[in-house]
Amino acid sequence: NLTPHQRLRLLEYFSSRVDWYGGGYQSVTKQLPESMVLFLLSQDGNKQYDDLLKRTLIANYQLVDPIWGGVYRNSRDGVWEKPNFEKLTIDQGRNIAIYSHAYLKDNDAKYKNAALSIADYLEKWVRSPDGVYYTGQGGFVLNNAVSSKDYFSFDDEHRRSFGLPAIDKSILTDANARVAE
Repeated sequence: NLTPHQRLRLLEYFSSRVDWYGGGYQSVTKQLPESMVLFLLSQDGNKQYDDLLKRTLIANYQLVDPIWGGVYRNSRDGVWEKPNFEKLTIDQGRNIAIYSHAYLKDNDAKYKNAALSIADYLEKWVRSPDGVYYTGQGGFVLNNAVSSKDYFSFDDEHRRSFGLPAIDKSILTDANARVAE
C-alpha cells in the first residue's frame, strides 16, 4: 500500500512522462501503453485522465491497418503517423483487450469496431489450422519491389499484386495466452 505522499510522487512522475497532447508516453516509438491505459480506465471522473485516455486510444487507432485489420507493432519518430508495419500476435491481443475495456467503459462504437477489426485480422491472417495463432506478420514484402510505406498505403488488390508479407509460423504460448484473455 502506498502512502498519500508516495502516490502523489508517482502521479507527478506519471504526469511528467505522458504526451498530454498526442497521447501515450513521450517516446521515440509510439504504441499502446497497456499499463497506462489500464490505469486511466480505472480513474473515473478525472477529466484530464479521461481526455488523455481518449487521445491515446484515438491516436493508437492510426496503427490499425485500414485494409486488412490488425494493429501495427508501433510507430517511430515520436509520432503515431509513421508506423512500423510488423504485426505481432501479442500486440493484437493487447489491443483487443484494451479496446474492449474502453468499449465497456464508454460504450463508444469506435472502440468496439477497433477490437473487432483486430480480432478479424487474427482469424484471417495468423490463425493456424490447429486453431492457435502464429507469431505474426512481417512488415515488408520479401521481393522488395515496393517500400513498406507504399505497400501498406495500397488497397487489397494492389498489395496482393506485389505479394504478401511473410507470416512467422512460430507459435508462442505467451502470445496465444494474450489473445485468449
